[in-house]
Amino acid sequence: MKNNSYLDVLKRQFYPSLSMMERMIHYCPIELWKKVKGGFPFWQQIFHALESMDYWFSLTNTDYIKSQSYDAVSSELGEKSIIELEKDEVKNYFIKIKIKSDHFFNNLDDIRLLSSNKKDTKRTQLDIILGQIRHIQYHVGHCNCILRENGIKAVEWIGYGEK
Repeated sequence: MKNNSYLDVLKRQFYPSLSMMERMIHYCPIELWKKVKGGFPFWQQIFHALESMDYWFSLTNTDYIKSQSYDAVSSELGEKSIIELEKDEVKNYFIKIKIKSDHFFNNLDDIRLLSSNKKDTKRTQLDIILGQIRHIQYHVGHCNCILRENGIKAVEWIGYGEK
């Protein structure tokens, strides 16, 4: 029987969303990767969502990866980035964020879910996690629309208990 703590339930929802984002990186063809579609380059949609997790899941000010490795890259949608990232660069950032997510969740339990987040004390850790799930899914949906509009198969939904 699966563990049904609140944290376990959250992980069962967060990680499929993250897997869908990973598939989005894989599915996007090179010819669409840097094209502006829906107002932003495809790569920037993914990078933006990853950077958000990077920021909110940072346990200290020194483990914010973007400031160390991608400082010259704009994750702000609608703001042209001087540097455009290749797929391999975004894949590498994704791997780092996946590890950071694991670390973030491993430092929580059901009681700490309701503790304040250090970056914004008005929000609990639970608020942060739910916000990141919503944020990931928003960008996965946006990118899926871009894929469909260009005749490319969209990333399929990963449901509860699926991989």
